[in-house]
Amino acid sequence: MQEKWFGSPAFRELSSEILRKGHVLRFQARGTSMHPFIKDKDIIKVKPVQPEKLKSGDVILYKTGYRGFVVHRLIKKQNKKKGEPLFVTKGDFCYTPDPAISSSDILGKVISIERNGKEISMENGMARLRNFLLSKASPFSFILYPIGRKVKKIGLAILKK
Repeated sequence: MQEKWFGSPAFRELSSEILRKGHVLRFQARGTSMHPFIKDKDIIKVKPVQPEKLKSGDVILYKTGYRGFVVHRLIKKQNKKKGEPLFVTKGDFCYTPDPAISSSDILGKVISIERNGKEISMENGMARLRNFLLSKASPFSFILYPIGRKVKKIGLAILKK
């Protein structure tokens, strides 16, 4: 989820400061890399997090040197580099994982998504299970999501009859 303003120095500075002070950050998602889980223009809430407490499936906000800020799903933790773990993320709608990031790049964890006036929690038990399963299915997302859309379309057509 990344657009020009997402990488703007003003947004990066303000967002980092809000999270550093322990507050929740709320902003509008831009892009399609997390589709269908997070859609363009959904409202995302992020809270500060200690990177060592992150689990596979968590959706995190992190900084990159070349793109600004990114919101992607944590798919695995890698071996430590100089005593510090590395984190591998991937957009749900992306074909390949992102380059591994360090703890110092992680700004927060997405705790909810607002869409069409409804808030979708990412912190209850079902959400955690769903996120974990999505992280494990991530390498196959480019196959699974188109199939899921077709199944949904067929199911809706059957219900309308």
